[in-house]
Amino acid sequence: MRKLYYLFFLLMLCACEQEQLEPDIKEESKDIKNKKEKADNNKSSNNPFYKATLQVFSSNPVELMEPIYLDLTLEMNSTYPGDPNDIQSLGYQIVRNGEPFDENDGDTYLSCGVFATRCTIDAKQPGKWKIRAVVYYDSPIHGWQTVYSNEEEIEVSFPEISDILADGGIQSQMNTTWQDTKDAASSSGRHEKGFYIYANTENGNLNYEAGNIENGPTVSCVENATITPGILNETFNPVFEDGGVFGVAYYHCHTTLDYCPGTTCDNDTYFAREPTGPSGADYSWATNYLIPLIVRDYSANRITSCTDVDAPSQNYFSGPSRRYYN
Repeated sequence: MRKLYYLFFLLMLCACEQEQLEPDIKEESKDIKNKKEKADNNKSSNNPFYKATLQVFSSNPVELMEPIYLDLTLEMNSTYPGDPNDIQSLGYQIVRNGEPFDENDGDTYLSCGVFATRCTIDAKQPGKWKIRAVVYYDSPIHGWQTVYSNEEEIEVSFPEISDILADGGIQSQMNTTWQDTKDAASSSGRHEKGFYIYANTENGNLNYEAGNIENGPTVSCVENATITPGILNETFNPVFEDGGVFGVAYYHCHTTLDYCPGTTCDNDTYFAREPTGPSGADYSWATNYLIPLIVRDYSANRITSCTDVDAPSQNYFSGPSRRYYN
């Protein structure tokens, strides 16, 4: 869809240029060349004749999938004559901070229409962005002019952990993985299970999805169970309004000690783990990658091989309350 808007944008430019060509003349006339040269010389936000001022009305940072309101004001500079609203066409571009604007990159244009001085878009991709307007004039007084507005910066946030945990589908998968982790434990060994949680905006809504189940190595009772999160399977589409799939948290389960062999609960010869909740490795991972970490573990501060496998459990948290960019 983005490329269709951009194609229409270019076709309008070409159409206006073709109207000035003689039907059977292949070479450009001096008049056309002069207009193009004048337009090239005036590709600046400090255009001598026209001024374009862009304003963004939204919270900043804005939450994923919340609206972003764009408002463009067109004016004549100083005392020059002309109608600032008599435009040939205009477009809005959005790129990530640190990347240059390319006027010819159709993927960077928003689907606002070629005459819209107001536009509303949904914040479909997290990150730090900058937006500008590009306005084209073909004035009988000032000739061809390209005017760039000021650049406005906006940040789109990853979701808060509280919003992620409120999703029924994610809650269900968490409970299933906890049960599977308990079921996988036996006198032969135990291992942790986990998965990434993703936010998907490709269909125009914010949906949370559980990634593939990952397994830590099987260990004995005298070893610490661990898991190392794999590589995020994300999709950052080149077109902002196409959305994408973004990692927003990681969930994993600690193990029971219930099946550890050779224990006698009545004379204190048993295996123990204290405290429950995130381990030092969990804290380090969440801090290094700036991704919220959710750990399912037993509610008691200390568990032993005498703690029932189905004893009460809860979610613990480590790292930031929402993902940040490293």
